[in-house]
Amino acid sequence: SYPLPPISISVASSSDLREAAESIASDLRVNLGVKADVEIMPAEALQERNRAGRLPFFLTGWTGDFEHPENYLPMLFGTGSSENRSGYSDARVDRLFARAAPLETIVQRDALYDRAHRLVVEQAVAIPLFFPVDVEIVDPRVRGLKFSAYGHGSLGQVSKRAADAGN
Repeated sequence: SYPLPPISISVASSSDLREAAESIASDLRVNLGVKADVEIMPAEALQERNRAGRLPFFLTGWTGDFEHPENYLPMLFGTGSSENRSGYSDARVDRLFARAAPLETIVQRDALYDRAHRLVVEQAVAIPLFFPVDVEIVDPRVRGLKFSAYGHGSLGQVSKRAADAGN
């Protein structure tokens, strides 16, 4: 077996990911024998060190506005994007984004985003470690509430049935 170097997991002090960072560090120590710790810092310092390329392992979160690759792929993996926290850059991926963006034909556009997505995945640019789950409690009288894959509730068709006389 090859000894792995020590790992410091960076996370913003204001983040709700602190507990997750501690859990990941513990898993690395227990299961892989890696010396791992968590470095908690102000969000501004985390962003600054990340932009400078000095954070090899950090936790952060991001949620798209709507469920389509054009909402997240160019934002997270486009060269120079403000949300591209990994510093990833690949001219082939950028060309696919540029070709896909103006297309009105969904099938053609999605095929290009799919090719770009495959390139990003093949290169293991980012490794999702977990996906948070939201639990929603909804009054049974509420009708028409739909949740997206991102967990966002759509209120456009929501109504509430009147309470029964016995309630």
